[in-house]
Amino acid sequence: SSFGYYVLSNGKGVTKLVLDDNSIVNYQLKTGEPLPKKLNQHSVSVHQKISSRPKIAFNANFKMHSQVLKKKNIISDEKNSTFCYTTYYSHNLIRYSSEKHELFDKIKVMIPIVGTLKNAWSDKNCNFTEDVRFLTVDTAEEANNMLGVFKSKLFLYLGAQYRSGRNLGLALQFLPRLDFTKSWTDEALYKHFNLTHEEIEYVESNN
Repeated sequence: SSFGYYVLSNGKGVTKLVLDDNSIVNYQLKTGEPLPKKLNQHSVSVHQKISSRPKIAFNANFKMHSQVLKKKNIISDEKNSTFCYTTYYSHNLIRYSSEKHELFDKIKVMIPIVGTLKNAWSDKNCNFTEDVRFLTVDTAEEANNMLGVFKSKLFLYLGAQYRSGRNLGLALQFLPRLDFTKSWTDEALYKHFNLTHEEIEYVESNN
């Protein structure tokens, strides 16, 4: 467990973070931006480099909410001629619906909000429930590029640092946007975000 304390006072919305080496970093509390779970020189430095970048805008859709599917009796554990549409509840929980989602035919990169970025996957011709966040893409190549980034060492670190309990909600709000028309290596990502050797070692040791 990590321990800390807070001193609250009237002011201009600036919070001073005292790190483990007694250095002080100003944090704009009013922005509502999440902080990493561990606060030290390296984590805050990586945070600052990532937080300044535009973010990925993940989508959510509740038209096939799991409770609605159950209430309308349009979902089954078994696939047959009536219940023929693959429906993802998560990356490893699949059922079958008698109805087709409006995005069924699209290629989708999906992440279960109760899970980790390691569980990201891509598929076409499928439904999904409210526990899935997604991005639609035009090509399988772009989908594979996204998955490569989400499962990179840097993004797995970010997913772990900004995860709230069992939920990936905060992490998905914090992930930086990239050009997904090309593939990315770990080294290319580190260079893109100007991470130092020490920061890279920290990311990889806290993956």
